[in-house]
Amino acid sequence: MTDHPHSPSPSFAEHYLGQVSSKLPVVRQILQQYGHVPLGTYFDRFSQITPPPYQPREDVWDCIYEYAAPLLGKTLAAQVIQDIAAYPVLLTANHLGVDYYSQFMQASLLMAVMSMSGVNNSKTVPVFSCGHIPLNNTAYPRGILVYQAAAKKLETLPVKLPIFPERLRSHLVSVLPSFDLEMLKRASSTVLRMTGKHLISGDIGNTLTMLLDEEYFPVLVRALPFYSQQCTLVNHRIWRRLFTASMTVPDLVYLEHEKILTLLLRKDLRNQRSLTWQVFFDAELRTPVLEALDGVPGCWEYRKLKQRYQTTLDGRTVRSVKGPLKRELELGGTVFFWAVDREGRRVPLFLDDCGEKGLFLHGVNDYGERLEFPFTPEVIIRNLSAYHLIPSGFTCFLPLAFARGIICVGGYFQCEYLPAMQKGLVSALQSLTRFCDIAEFVKQVPTDLYLFGMLGVLSNIHDEALVPAGPVEIITHGGLSKSDIERIVSLTVKDAHIAALYDSLLHDVSPDFSHEGWKHRLAESCWQLLEKKVVIR
Repeated sequence: MTDHPHSPSPSFAEHYLGQVSSKLPVVRQILQQYGHVPLGTYFDRFSQITPPPYQPREDVWDCIYEYAAPLLGKTLAAQVIQDIAAYPVLLTANHLGVDYYSQFMQASLLMAVMSMSGVNNSKTVPVFSCGHIPLNNTAYPRGILVYQAAAKKLETLPVKLPIFPERLRSHLVSVLPSFDLEMLKRASSTVLRMTGKHLISGDIGNTLTMLLDEEYFPVLVRALPFYSQQCTLVNHRIWRRLFTASMTVPDLVYLEHEKILTLLLRKDLRNQRSLTWQVFFDAELRTPVLEALDGVPGCWEYRKLKQRYQTTLDGRTVRSVKGPLKRELELGGTVFFWAVDREGRRVPLFLDDCGEKGLFLHGVNDYGERLEFPFTPEVIIRNLSAYHLIPSGFTCFLPLAFARGIICVGGYFQCEYLPAMQKGLVSALQSLTRFCDIAEFVKQVPTDLYLFGMLGVLSNIHDEALVPAGPVEIITHGGLSKSDIERIVSLTVKDAHIAALYDSLLHDVSPDFSHEGWKHRLAESCWQLLEKKVVIR
């Protein structure tokens, strides 16, 4: 397969692991502490006892049930509540979509493996996925990703099979209507063309056709009004296919973070004792919170948000701005909420004091159209329900993790920004004597649990190279068995990171790609290092 005169050494993969570690502090820290231990031992980190929360968690259970029961049934919705009540830990690394991206799907798999290994007794894997991302996001919620393709495609893997049309690529997944029959027919035709051109094997093509016919085409899936609801149902249906028939595995309960938080905010914004209400509407607390979190990743940068707004006042649209300023205008985050414009795209907002008129959330979209929302509980609730507003990252974690002490397990980026959010919020609370007791609750919440960027299952290309495996590859090759789960548990944390390098390098860091054909060489190096260690499908 390789065009190189010399086979790459195993150290080629380790070289790139070093680059990832140098650019991602969380990865470096995890490898230093746990790199040599098997995943089964690393899972012990997740068995810690959670501290008592400031607000009761039962509110969250009610919201989960309200959202999940119509989609997955009352029995499964009740089971996930029972599991989270006993073990209040959620996976929050995933982006909303039908999960074919290897790192997201296998993060869910590792959560299931933890339960199967006895870390907890959960019968479900609860996932709160992030929906305020566009359809062309890294995880490709627009369609299906295939990793096991023709060797000549290795430099451009994964192969993409679109379901939604190109014109919707910038729409937010959270507010996207459902895929329809015509979209699925086009996808089915594309599978035939891909197979005919030998971009994918006949076996892979058969799996794709089966998944479309049996998991996407059914009326109960197509009849749902939103893609986010379809994702919950289709992910649950596909999940069972990842395992052999003899396996007893936890059910995947895959929910949209923002939809659950919208239900939760209806309660908290009407409760003046809730942490969210006090952060938003107690002026004495709101000011230090806005200051402490200014510049924190996942929050906001006030200067850039105001500059974005001022740019339109000067007669320009954001789309017309070029060069470094354009980059700045796109990186300012948002204050508490994103707006959604008429084209289904997210718009950053900043909080503006308009004197006697009160506080307003102001923003401007790329075309120069201004949006404003009075900053009051009822206006926010109404616009959340109408999908004109969606919670920001900070607002998603505020009532869930910080107020109710639910542990959110993320990836390397979350493990940087969530502790930073916590530190800023605690500092703001401690600046006022009357909030010091709440600060103690917030301070005790674990925010650094990491279960992402690690793979236990890889896909074989011509017995020479290993690339990530997603659901398509796992299903095509018979699913995972009990012995496969045991092999995953025994894989070291370092080797699991090496297994994930193909996607980590493509999407999460900007390494030195000075090596010609680096993807081929990395895949071959992974074969040499991991062929006897990982599960291969």
